[in-house]
Amino acid sequence: MNESKQWEQDGRGGMSVTEATGEYTLPDYLPEVKRILRVDCQVLSCQSYATENEVEAGGALRYSVLYTDKEGALASASLDGTYVGRVPTQTGAKATVIPALESASCRPLGPRHLAMKANIRLHQFATVTRTADTPIPEGCGEVETLRKVFPTSHTCYLHTGDVPLTMEFRVESGSRVMSADARFLPREVGCEEGGMSVKGEVWISCLLTNAQGIPYTVKGKIPVEESLSDPDVGEGAQGVVTGTVREMSVTVSEGEGDASLLVDAFLDLWGVTGENTEVSVITDLYGMSYSMTAGTAPMTSRQYVGMYTGNFTVDGSHDTAGMECRPDSRVLDARGVATVQDVRRTGEEIAVDGEVKVSCITHGEEGYAPANFVLPYRVRFAERNPLPEDTVWQALPECISCHARMDGDRIACECELMFTLIASRQETGHLLSDVTVDADHPLTRECGVVKAVYLTDGDSLWSIAKRYRVSVEEIARGNSLPDEILAHPDAPYLLDGIARLVI
Repeated sequence: MNESKQWEQDGRGGMSVTEATGEYTLPDYLPEVKRILRVDCQVLSCQSYATENEVEAGGALRYSVLYTDKEGALASASLDGTYVGRVPTQTGAKATVIPALESASCRPLGPRHLAMKANIRLHQFATVTRTADTPIPEGCGEVETLRKVFPTSHTCYLHTGDVPLTMEFRVESGSRVMSADARFLPREVGCEEGGMSVKGEVWISCLLTNAQGIPYTVKGKIPVEESLSDPDVGEGAQGVVTGTVREMSVTVSEGEGDASLLVDAFLDLWGVTGENTEVSVITDLYGMSYSMTAGTAPMTSRQYVGMYTGNFTVDGSHDTAGMECRPDSRVLDARGVATVQDVRRTGEEIAVDGEVKVSCITHGEEGYAPANFVLPYRVRFAERNPLPEDTVWQALPECISCHARMDGDRIACECELMFTLIASRQETGHLLSDVTVDADHPLTRECGVVKAVYLTDGDSLWSIAKRYRVSVEEIARGNSLPDEILAHPDAPYLLDGIARLVI
């Protein structure tokens, strides 16, 4: 008799942050650096492989440095780098790693020599598939199994690879691209038999200068409608999607009397789906015709209790005191990077606390100046169904767009945030791992038949003996009970910690 079942265990290591550093020398055709205004960073790729206790992930980065030269004019440089990080995981886990930028900075080492640093968040989703295969010896007579039903899930990880994007914007003639940024915002995510459907937008923001050197910003959206295929995805699954824009090329094309901004890029989409189910495993045996020794092994199952996505607008302001910008300056461009500090359940809501690191470029009578500050936020997700107390959350935030303006001696800021929130829980128990017939057990030799009796609250040695019409001495001898229990057979507390007795 064999019972073979599979279930999923949460094998993720959660999230880790890896630091990428490097030194770079600007090419001769670029002007020398006088002041660093802002550093953007794109995570261009991510490859990962699992070792015994961790997943190693790495790929390419592209820094975009916006600075002023010796004459105070705007200039920009693109620099390529790499990153490598590790996330702890369980042996045998199937994992996917989604990278995201947490921060980027630049330190000038000379007019053309720069030291770059970026912190990359590595979010890992991983599962371990276990198999319960309990062999019960043949010829053991009548056997009844004690079963328990565990919640579990079936998880699929989907990846589109390169999705080409292209868009054209009207711009002023003679314009030059200073910096460009693109973020993906999912609007609709649906699971169906054989995959997922995704609708959303890629938000583009470009900082340019016109023929007179005056900076201005161009913003736009590229619609996205894609399918992520996997034959293991069922119609009843729930899922979330996140995306990264990479290999973006932004160029100005001059025509007769007008000019166009051409945007070409590739979009990587990652999808995670979970379909909840149950698995029934044998946890023990009883009603045995021969005495047996049953071994158990720990078991942990994972189930998704919710997958949430939501768009939130976070606004606020920050005092310009201590900043390099002046109140009479204007904000040319603003970018934001969102991070999570805490996720918790408050009543019937899931509250996420974090901050947006805002980076602005300002311009006034004294020229260009950076304005960097932190905007705290708290967003709330309403529970679709009541969640268990032991639920754990994994949150992936993304700042899709950032708008800022001067408001007296403060900078007013409004950020569009997108959150992916996955709620899961684990249940721990045990399953039957092995069974051995014990032909030398004294009760087997004397009686040929034994029975396993499971105790309940209030059972004592005396009540068990009376119920099954055997002596207390037989029960004590067959189960190697201590003399204290035999001396006080009517004391239930002496059987505390004993789950069953062989009769």
